[in-house]
Amino acid sequence: MLGIRNNFDPLKICMLGSIYEPDVFSRVRNSVIRKKLERLVEETAEDLTYIQRFLVNKGIEVLRPGPTQPEIFGKFIPSMLTPRDHVAMIQEKFFMPTPILDNKWNVLRGADWPEHVPKDLSLLPDSITRELSDYGICQISDLYDYDFRSLIDIEKFIIDNSNPIVYDNKIDSAMYRIYGDKIYVGSNEGDDPGYIKDKINSLFPNLKPVVFPSQGHLDGVMFIACEGLLFSSRDIPMEFYSSHFNDWEIVYNEITYDNEETAIVDYRTKHRGKWMLDDFESDSNLHDFVDTYLANWIGDINESVFDVNMLGLDAKNICCVRENESNFKVLEKYGITAHVLPFRHHKFWDAGIHCLTADIHRSC
Repeated sequence: MLGIRNNFDPLKICMLGSIYEPDVFSRVRNSVIRKKLERLVEETAEDLTYIQRFLVNKGIEVLRPGPTQPEIFGKFIPSMLTPRDHVAMIQEKFFMPTPILDNKWNVLRGADWPEHVPKDLSLLPDSITRELSDYGICQISDLYDYDFRSLIDIEKFIIDNSNPIVYDNKIDSAMYRIYGDKIYVGSNEGDDPGYIKDKINSLFPNLKPVVFPSQGHLDGVMFIACEGLLFSSRDIPMEFYSSHFNDWEIVYNEITYDNEETAIVDYRTKHRGKWMLDDFESDSNLHDFVDTYLANWIGDINESVFDVNMLGLDAKNICCVRENESNFKVLEKYGITAHVLPFRHHKFWDAGIHCLTADIHRSC
């Protein structure tokens, strides 16, 4: 049976995300935009191949998601690039969405709803269309955010290893982190900490839940490197750490973009700063295209500190996607080696090495 009980145990099996072939953009008429986006996915695929080879050379088995249908009802559907946003192995339980295309319908479906998505939402009773509207679903394409059929082979792998599966969209390892007898859970503004704690207590009665004010994915603001050392964004107050990590060394990191500060200010003013693509910061046509057709592909880099989005291979080795000399010196003091892996377009995808992967099995 697979499982993760200690995040410092050597990583044995992990998932690594996938990206489309360049022809996904063949219908884009603007040749400048098309070529830029084609290069984006080509270079992303190259970097993923390098990361896979690195992990395999470290003795880690790498699983990849299956194919994804790229367009549904005229809407571009993102590939399974960041599996950690969707799955989690917590102890011996594996959490994942139901691996079907219309999973969003399946999650929202009330007792009196049809089993499958209708061909036209107007065919539904008014009571159901009003409920859908409350969730921001006004047209059929709004029901499709991901094609979770890409996880069918992963589901089979987990079943073949006799692990129980919990089909739950709201538990993923970007938001959950076990340390000792505690499980740290990221939360957003408006989340009910009591509800989160009750849910964790029902699933893992032997773990004490600690709700973390992450305001987004936990792995974008915090990384526990080893006993006594933690990296964090400045959004998490020291008072919180004093309560839960007393006497630990807390290394705060800033959000940085490898650009001149004036360029960042200008970029944020013009384009809201949710994503960046090298050499195309000033191309309004590209930004209009991304905002119109690819808005569900990207996150918000204003919420992510890539220098804390690290992947621990074992107690003495971590991976990251950027050089950070000050972080590396602190890690070296604790006997930990940092390995920089290429992911050139992390500022577009809003993803570091931790996002691109998902731990499936760790053991001594």
